[in-house]
Amino acid sequence: MLHCQQSTCFLIREDPGLAAARSEDRHYVGRLTSPQPYGLLPDYTTAGPFDTVQLPRLEHACTPCFPACTGSTCLARICVTVPKGGAALGKRPPYPLALLTNGFLINSEAYFSYAERLASWGYTVMRYDTQESFSDGLMDDDTSVAMLRELMDYAETDPLLSRVADVSRTYLVGHSRGGKISVLAAAEDTRVAAVCLLDPVDNTVYAPLGPG
Repeated sequence: MLHCQQSTCFLIREDPGLAAARSEDRHYVGRLTSPQPYGLLPDYTTAGPFDTVQLPRLEHACTPCFPACTGSTCLARICVTVPKGGAALGKRPPYPLALLTNGFLINSEAYFSYAERLASWGYTVMRYDTQESFSDGLMDDDTSVAMLRELMDYAETDPLLSRVADVSRTYLVGHSRGGKISVLAAAEDTRVAAVCLLDPVDNTVYAPLGPG
């Protein structure tokens, strides 16, 4: 199901196997806050009830991306923002994973405020940077999707990240080209419960779908 408002779209997967998880997520935030008057939602324009903490910066090599990328171009530098203080709210990790993909050649630091806000509402947020550039080469969409799915695998199996991130309830957030990559990844991976697209694009000569 696709919902759009201005330049932002939300895609919710219609999968009976995820119905219970979606029902849980629908009431997830409501249980974190004080009771709201009937018909009113929490004010997401303000920070949520959680404190947040930044984990030490991580690095991970995308082995499934080879040979489309080689060496350091297969390396992702990762920032993770985690909710803190959940025990006082009756919530404990792992929290749903929000995986944020940047716009074309934009550094993930530009989305720091997005990560902080999402984490304050109870999501473990992963941002990442790749080594793409016009001089070193650009990853096509197929390789970028492989990178995104590999990061989900990494969060699912890493001893630290798996304690704080519930990858079975992954929310892909993508800006511009990152929105396109997020939709392509969601089409292939049933762990994705929903997608949030911020001013998404379709195809450009700078980022073709596949090789050639």
